[in-house]
Amino acid sequence: MTYYGNGISPGIAAGKAYVYKPYVPGVKSERITADEAGAVRAEYLAAVEIARLELEAGYGRLKDAEPDKAKIFEAHLEILLDEAVAEEIDELISEEFFSASMAVDTAYERFCALLARSKDARIAERQSDVRDVKNRLLRCIDKIEAGDIASLAGPVVIIARDLFPSDTAAMDRAKVLGIVTELGGPTSHTAIIAKSWGIPAVSGITDAPELIKDGEELIVDADGGLVICGPDAGESARYAEKRRLWQARLAAEREFAGKPCRTKDGLNVGIGLNIGSADAGELEQVKDFDFVGLFRTEFLYMGKDHMPEEEEQFEAYRRVMLACGDKPVTLRTLDIGGDKTLSYMPLPREDNPFLGVRALRLCFNRPELFRTQLRAALRASAYGNLWLMLPMVASLEDIRRAKRIISDTAEALRAEGKPVSRD
Repeated sequence: MTYYGNGISPGIAAGKAYVYKPYVPGVKSERITADEAGAVRAEYLAAVEIARLELEAGYGRLKDAEPDKAKIFEAHLEILLDEAVAEEIDELISEEFFSASMAVDTAYERFCALLARSKDARIAERQSDVRDVKNRLLRCIDKIEAGDIASLAGPVVIIARDLFPSDTAAMDRAKVLGIVTELGGPTSHTAIIAKSWGIPAVSGITDAPELIKDGEELIVDADGGLVICGPDAGESARYAEKRRLWQARLAAEREFAGKPCRTKDGLNVGIGLNIGSADAGELEQVKDFDFVGLFRTEFLYMGKDHMPEEEEQFEAYRRVMLACGDKPVTLRTLDIGGDKTLSYMPLPREDNPFLGVRALRLCFNRPELFRTQLRAALRASAYGNLWLMLPMVASLEDIRRAKRIISDTAEALRAEGKPVSRD
């Protein structure tokens, strides 16, 4: 069977399908007897241990290469092992005779309600972290193995309805042969990640997770925008040759990586690189390019379940500056809105969100959000050659207004004794 979609990252892949369906907990209002309380408590503690091992594995995998992403697992470990929540769950099981799932759901939702009452937005935003841990723990109670992309047993083609930044935060790219999704276009997060990692990807396959079976042999032809399920010998041989030619082309391109780009008559042409996550994999490529043409900073926001604070952003921007040295880095300020949304920052519904309150206009409406990013970026400017890009400028006054905010922010940092580049 052949399905037709849209190639969003070029190349040819062949392998077994891994159908990714995120776990959705279903908690029933169940009570237990007093005699069952001890066994249910043991069931809960066993689930905590499984969840702890999963989170520690995720942290260990990312702490050196991608420390920003590793912090997500570190924070979730703290929530999982919180003594106050654990005591409340124990009481719900031992004294009120809740089932393990019901006790976990109740205690964690009470924790979320407590956070929601905080006037500190950063604390209130931690609700998404708490629910993430809750869902992991409920899955462990249900004895369902982790369905996240971090636990791939071997090289596979990922099949999903859609992939969001949180899905790819811990993805082991070495085990991903290709990606097939129902949703997502050529400028989607999935497309950008797939292209940066050199992974063939096809989107627009309606009902892909239902049509394609887990473990089924596939060929992904992202150049032609199609997916072949259960290919015959002739198709396998034909695409094996196409894949060989594609890999040969990549090898030829890699041979020239890092070498000056020069025309026959001696004209040098600068070659830029676009980045989004500032992780080790992206920064490793910087040495082969003359500049960073676009640093899409929204992925630092989209890859988290909370608003990144100034220090988090500063460390990410500083890593890019240090990796690039004197090479220019064009940092685009937050471009959220349209098809790019944040789970922890709901935006009002608009008839045309692509031309509505997004990007720079959103930053003007939320000045603290803008100033936090500018403070981090301007502090990082002391470590390299920083340029700023303002997305979705509508008028000359927008530019003047933004430059005033940038200038005021720089002066405030200097008054605090923090170094900021004069250029």
